[in-house]
Amino acid sequence: MMTTLTSRGLTIALGLSLMGIALSATTASANSGAGQVRADCSSQEISEVQAILERAGYLAPDEYQAGENDATTQAALRSFQSHHRLVPTGSVNYETLAQLSSHAGTNDRDGDRVVDDLDWCPDTRSETRVDAHGCQEVARRDSLFDGRRSVNLEGVTFDTGTAHLTPDARVVLDRVAGSLISSPDTRVEVNGYADSRNTSASNLALSRARSAAVCEYLVDQGVASSRLRQNGFGETNPIADNTTASGRATNRRVVFIRID
Repeated sequence: MMTTLTSRGLTIALGLSLMGIALSATTASANSGAGQVRADCSSQEISEVQAILERAGYLAPDEYQAGENDATTQAALRSFQSHHRLVPTGSVNYETLAQLSSHAGTNDRDGDRVVDDLDWCPDTRSETRVDAHGCQEVARRDSLFDGRRSVNLEGVTFDTGTAHLTPDARVVLDRVAGSLISSPDTRVEVNGYADSRNTSASNLALSRARSAAVCEYLVDQGVASSRLRQNGFGETNPIADNTTASGRATNRRVVFIRID
């Protein structure tokens, strides 16, 4: 599990402007010991590293598993580190982050002042205030619920038939975690739902596992587990037609209910 401290350190190093990234990484290296390994990167953060390595010519397209520090990515990291006279660990450390930041591209397709290589939300409107990842900032403490008792977490999806969060889901949940952390008195029930394929029993088990996966991810990002209540309802309470693909996709959902 990624601790809150290491998550924030890596987020700052990868998410700020290019100059800010280098300065953050250099400062962290001085304070924490040069070369300290950061092997607990999230899938999204590894994807950012891979994008930069590919742009710099150290990774070939389609020859690595996106979001995973697989053998190909480790070999590319070692090559990058050796070329820049760093210890070739094959893992991300502060010094490597500082070097990687200087190889990030300068394209900013959506005009939000976060370069595409580091942008977790690449289609944000240019006038929108964004955080270090290029995603819309939480404007106020109650923005998650915005006066409502429940909210359907759009974009929280899973690999087919599993409770494994997709990279897009992690981006959404990072923002959710930030909102919850800024509202420390808010407690929520995390309700998972499934479509009507497979048996009722398996759908119930899957919905519960997905609720648990969401809670576990939020806890990893710093939300206290005591503020989260897990629940799964299987294929019950559909909100769309289960006979169509789009309807089933809509019914596979995670709903937050405010319980405080």
